[in-house]
Order: sequence, then C-alpha cells, then structure tokens
Amino acid sequence: MTPESHRRRPLPRRAAPAVLLCLVLLAAPALALGPAPPIVWEATFEGEGTPFATDVLSDLAVNGVGEICATGLSAVESGATAAATVYYEPDGTERWRHLYVAPETAGVEEGLAVFLDDTGRCRVAGRRSSAETGPDVLVLEYGPQGDLLWSASWDGETSGGFDVAVDVTADAAGNVYAVALTAGDGTGWDFVTLKVDATGEQLWARTFDGPLAAEDRPVGVEVDADGNVYVAGTASVSNPFADDLVVIKYDPDGNELWSELLDGGVGGADKAAALALDADGHPYVAARLLQPPGAEWQAGVVKLLPDGSHDWTGTFGHPAAGIPEDVRGLALGIDGAVTVLATGSDDVVTGRFDAAGTLVWDHLHDNVSIADLAARPLAVDSDGNAYVVAYDFVPDRGYDFFTYRLEAADGAFAWGQTFGEEGEEADDFPGVVAVDARGDLLVGGTVKPGGITFENDWTILKYGASQLFADGFETGDTSAWSSTSG
Repeated sequence: MTPESHRRRPLPRRAAPAVLLCLVLLAAPALALGPAPPIVWEATFEGEGTPFATDVLSDLAVNGVGEICATGLSAVESGATAAATVYYEPDGTERWRHLYVAPETAGVEEGLAVFLDDTGRCRVAGRRSSAETGPDVLVLEYGPQGDLLWSASWDGETSGGFDVAVDVTADAAGNVYAVALTAGDGTGWDFVTLKVDATGEQLWARTFDGPLAAEDRPVGVEVDADGNVYVAGTASVSNPFADDLVVIKYDPDGNELWSELLDGGVGGADKAAALALDADGHPYVAARLLQPPGAEWQAGVVKLLPDGSHDWTGTFGHPAAGIPEDVRGLALGIDGAVTVLATGSDDVVTGRFDAAGTLVWDHLHDNVSIADLAARPLAVDSDGNAYVVAYDFVPDRGYDFFTYRLEAADGAFAWGQTFGEEGEEADDFPGVVAVDARGDLLVGGTVKPGGITFENDWTILKYGASQLFADGFETGDTSAWSSTSG
C-alpha cells in the first residue's frame, strides 16, 4: 500500500453538551464512601529464578466461566527471562504454569498480551530472543491443561531489528491474530498484523508504514464475526511532530478493505491509546487529540462505521490539571456506552459517553497515578459501573494499589481501597483490572514481597463485588474488606 492510498480525515469538533456532570474528588483516596467488596482470594506468582528475581505481570484475561489466564515475564537465570503464563481456577487455585524460553537461546522472552476463550485455550503474544535476528514477535497457544500446543515467531524486514507483539485475539475457528511493533527497513517504526491458524501455521502478515515512513505504533487488534480484522495505532504524517490515528480493516484473507487516518483538527501529535470493537463491527479508538478552538489537548474516543466512515467523536479534558497528559484505557458497555481513562501528572480522569457520543459525565481523581506499564487499568461491569486501578503513595509504606469504582449513572465515587505489601520500600504497582461474568473484580499487578527492594512477584486479587450486599452490608461499612489489604 502506498502512502497516497491513506485517506486522511479531520475529526469534527463536537459541541459541548448543554448539561454535563463533572465530579472532582480531592479528598484522600483511601476514604471509602460506600462498602468496599471483600477480597475473596489472593494468588501470588513467584518464579523459579534466584532470590531477588523479577517476576512481572503484563496482562490477564478472564473467560465466561471465570477462569483466568495471566502472562508476563519471570527471571530464570542471570540476565535471562521466560515468558511466564499461569492459569487459575475461578477460586484462585493455580491449575498450571509454564515458562517459555526459546529453544535455541536463553535471552529475553516476555508475554505482553493474552486472550482466553471459554474452552480454556490461552493465547499469548509478546517477544522472544534470537541470536541471529534479535527480538522477534512471539505467539503461543496453550491447551486447557497447560500443554503448549504450538509456538510461532515472526522476524521483521530489518536484520536484528526489534519486533514485539502488543496485542492478541482469536476468532471462533481458532485462528489467532497479533499486532506488533516492528523496525522497518528505512521506514522507522512500522506495525505488522499477523494471522496464524489453529495449528500455528502463519497464514499472512501485513505491514503498515505511514505517510512519513517514520514513527508508526500499533495499540490493538480485533476481529469481527465474519473474520474481518481491525487494527489501530498512531501514524506519523508530517514533520514536526504531526501524528494521526490510523484504523485499518482487512478481510479474512488479509486484503486491505480500507484504512483511515484521523486528525484531531489542528495537525498536532494525536495519539491512539486503545482499540475496541462492538458486536456490530463498529471500531472505537481511545486517543489523545489536539482539538480546536485554541488547540487544547482532549481525551476522547472516535467511533467509525464498518465501512470506515466516521460516526462520532467525543472528547473531554481538564486543561488546568494538565489532563490529558496521556490516554490509557477504553471500555465498551453492553448498552453501547463508552468509558475512557486519561491521566495528568498526578491525577486520573474518567469520562463516560452514551451510545450517541454525548459526554454524560467525567470524574477527576486527584493524587493518584496510572503505572507506566499498566496494560488495562480500566474495566466496566454489565451495569456500566467503571473500575480503575491506580497507585497511591502511602506514608511509611511506599506506593500501593488503589482500586476504585465510579457509578454508571453519574460518575459518583462509590468506594476505593488500597492494597500493598508492608514495608517502607514496598512499592507495588497494579496493571490490570477485569470484571468476570458474575460481576466479581480481578486486579493484578507487581509487588515487592516483604518490602524486598530487588525482588518482584506478581499478585492477582479477586474482589467479591457480586456478593457486596448478599450478606447484609450497609452503606459505609467497609468491614468486608480483607485485612490482607494492609
């Protein structure tokens, strides 16, 4: 595809709604206004490396029966890491674990994204090391009992270049799709979309290089019920520092159906953050957009139709608080509503749009932050309530997980609580939040056990949100919160 084939569209500026509910919470975040759900279980992964080794959680997924597959990295020997994958039963029992190290070399292997279906098949994507080709794209598939069904790798056009997958998904036929960042041959950073069949055989690979042949970075891949593949990211379009959002649609055979370059309106450094797809094949892209008038940064979401035409763009921001400095999360509700998460220097703002793209509310939470490596810090439940995992500084303890809930109707702060290991040096950073089919909450991240400075484990917590009122807890009662939260 030549650069001239890209369609570039300025995004329309949506007029501010006549009534907008904006909530700003400046109180200490550890103060819960309602009942916090109990911790049902806590599962900690400690790898097989030497003492003071590093184990880092990158992503987790939960299927329709409540089983969980988590991936990340685990130190196996000095200077080497494995792509670690762990499977948990709904009650937190570890069913299996696997540490993948490329057969021909012990280098840096890492799982960065995971997709889990209801049959218990777990797909992992990330990177592997090769002495000849450098870091390559890695895709793994595990069976329900932890048997490695196949592994696949992909090396880009540049010998020894850096190639790493950032997202993975699968279709009903068992085909697996990954999108990856790749070092182009004289084209800067590009991104590649891979389709692998159910046996691990690569069917096709399609590379995207933007108009400037410079810094193009992917954020997500999705597949619809017909096998069409959607990819989103950021493309460099002109100097200096002019970037657009890009969305590409491929048919099941890898033929490009359309690609759209989407400009915030003033030719600035717009930045894609996340991709989601609804059941009708509408792609949504969360992004930071430079919007007129006044060229202010806004957090927002762009919705396209299945043919690539623009449906709506919704935005919000708090310029006085430096928000958005970045956009970090996107979640679709079953009612068509869309929730977006953005950050400032020490603040987090969450905004909810209805199905027509009108901003219903936004909520600014002060003095908390999203971890740099957090993959999925936002989730919504079936009622549209939003859950955010951030980190908060606790005196004499360091940084702890801080999980909080915002009500769907008005963005009101419902509850929030901290979790962390004891010890002044125990900096604990959450990275992922998910909601299972029962409405229970899963939170995962990396912790320093016992305050040990040079060791990391990963921890996954399950909060019994679906049982919050089952035992007669009254509003304001936080006694159900486990004492292990510290």
